[in-house]
Amino acid sequence: MKPLLAILLLSLTATAQERPKRTFWTAGNIAANGVNIGAALADVLTTRRALQVPGTRELNPVMRNQGAAIAFKAGIVGLGFAMSYAAHRTGHNRAAKIIPLVLAAPQFVAAAHNATVGR
Repeated sequence: MKPLLAILLLSLTATAQERPKRTFWTAGNIAANGVNIGAALADVLTTRRALQVPGTRELNPVMRNQGAAIAFKAGIVGLGFAMSYAAHRTGHNRAAKIIPLVLAAPQFVAAAHNATVGR
């Protein structure tokens, strides 16, 4: 019985050491989440600048309040970090880099549109 217990314990410790864990804070993940932060910041700043042009108005009722807009963008950035980290924890390291970029794309489009207002 003792040899069987020893084999069982050795097999449990062997499976616990399958592979080393990768860290979340790689250069790729930092860059991808930085792009998401930059896109949110660009959208807020260009929206604020575009609204100073006479005759323009914010079409999204949620974003009409500057505080709500900043909170919404902070939520998107937080969501990007959370989803990216969840993908990393489940072993989907490529998805962990793609998710923040997907969230950043519409914000960059909105910032580009806002930059053309009033020109």
